[in-house]
Amino acid sequence: MATFTTIKNRGGGRGALAGVLQYIRQDEKTLWEGHRLVSGWNCTAPTAWQEIQLTKERFVKTDGWQYYHFVQFFAATDGLTPQEAHAIGLELAQRKFPDFEVLVATHIDTDILYSHLIVNSVSFQNGRKLHQSAADLQAHRLANDEVCAAHHLSILPPPQKQVQQKWMDTREYRSAAKGESWKFRLMNAIDQCMRFASTREDFISLMESEGYQVRWSATRKSITYTTPQGMKCRDDRLHELKYTKEIMEREFRIREKIIYICRAKTIRVPESIPKRDIRQYVAHEAEEL
Repeated sequence: MATFTTIKNRGGGRGALAGVLQYIRQDEKTLWEGHRLVSGWNCTAPTAWQEIQLTKERFVKTDGWQYYHFVQFFAATDGLTPQEAHAIGLELAQRKFPDFEVLVATHIDTDILYSHLIVNSVSFQNGRKLHQSAADLQAHRLANDEVCAAHHLSILPPPQKQVQQKWMDTREYRSAAKGESWKFRLMNAIDQCMRFASTREDFISLMESEGYQVRWSATRKSITYTTPQGMKCRDDRLHELKYTKEIMEREFRIREKIIYICRAKTIRVPESIPKRDIRQYVAHEAEEL
């Protein structure tokens, strides 16, 4: 049984799109028996970002919503191999987004398999902008059920019950590794997402793609996380100061300044440079100018 959900984001910018593509393609999450479970639909996986940008520039639609992010979760009881799960995710992308570039990456680093689908917001065929509503998400879920049924997997009950039950199923699927502390798993998820996030919004979107909920508002002193299993935790309970709201907001202010410097001095940061290494890279390049 596979459930299908959308990851909320603000539409992002070029940097946000590059960050999320970099995040979902990590070898430690996608490498299985020597093969990377990363495929492009209407694009080539290694050059997906460049191809998506070319489509936007071709139709002069580089502003506004940049991409849509979906996740397809499989139950441990499905008995799928990582390669089979990846093929199902790719099949769904082909069916639901025939005229859009999509990068599909299947993650194998947890007890369950799940695939990320990053969809360009602009059609490479005619430049049509993709818009998504609650009705569209429901249509995606129904298509997901049909694809699963074709592969002899069980499906969720009819739509009304499906929507009501959705989050519970996702949390059940995202069960933690045995013998490990859920707090340390949360800290590891924060560290991973911070490597690829340029802004607070990017960070929240990446955390949600891993099944975590993040409550981060200007009126609250702390950041509150909810794990996929429903456990709640404030930032000040995570053992290290770097996880506190004050320190993380300062870090994102620094990253914002780095982005400004890059634009002002026309420093192009290669997509391969993780966010954690950008500060050192920019400082070195700025000295060369």
